[in-house]
Amino acid sequence: MRPTANACVKLAKSQIGYKAPGPGKRNKYGVWIHSHFPTFYNGNKSNCDWCDVFFDYLILKIANNAKDAEYVTCQPARSCGAGVGWSWKYYKAKKRTSKAPHVGDQIFLNKLKHTGMVIAVDTKYVTYVAGNEGGGHGQVKKHKVLKTSKTIYGYGRPRYK
Repeated sequence: MRPTANACVKLAKSQIGYKAPGPGKRNKYGVWIHSHFPTFYNGNKSNCDWCDVFFDYLILKIANNAKDAEYVTCQPARSCGAGVGWSWKYYKAKKRTSKAPHVGDQIFLNKLKHTGMVIAVDTKYVTYVAGNEGGGHGQVKKHKVLKTSKTIYGYGRPRYK
């Protein structure tokens, strides 16, 4: 079942505060994806930088189906999608990138070095939730930034239901 943006946003908010067990340790999102959908990526991403893995987890958890999650995130089977730059390329190839944010979008930051899920948009600000934040352990945090912030590279527009 293709997920809705609202369902994914609700799940993202519920994850705020999760901390990975430590540097070099497996985060729960990569472990879950690999155990439930071992061929979603081109290999096991349980020990990688996990901001993009967190986004994919949100989609996969709601979809509970790799084919639907691949469609929504514009990724091919066995993708390199755990990498921020790759995810951007997949959206771009499907003409699903934007400079204007919508709730549920994948926000790309810091010259394609970080990513998260847009959970709110108003006239001045974008609020997003991102994983792998805050140093060694990494955690899920909420952020509010100006829409005009130079740290924002752009937005990937998932193909939600």
